[in-house]
Amino acid sequence: MEKQRELNAMVSKVLEDLNKCEAFADEHKLSFHFSPAYGMGGYYEGNPEERYSPYGDDPQAWQPSSQGC
Repeated sequence: MEKQRELNAMVSKVLEDLNKCEAFADEHKLSFHFSPAYGMGGYYEGNPEERYSPYGDDPQAWQPSSQGC
């Protein structure tokens, strides 16, 4: 059980750091790619003017890596 708590804390830290990356990208209108494993990646667009939605709805900052397929 202790190792599970340790792992949960590490995952929480990664998510916290990812949120910091998003805030930094938004502030500076930058973008980045995050891929924890093959086929699980995504692209974050920090510039609202560059965000894309294939469905014509409200474009999201995160786009799946398959968006380019």
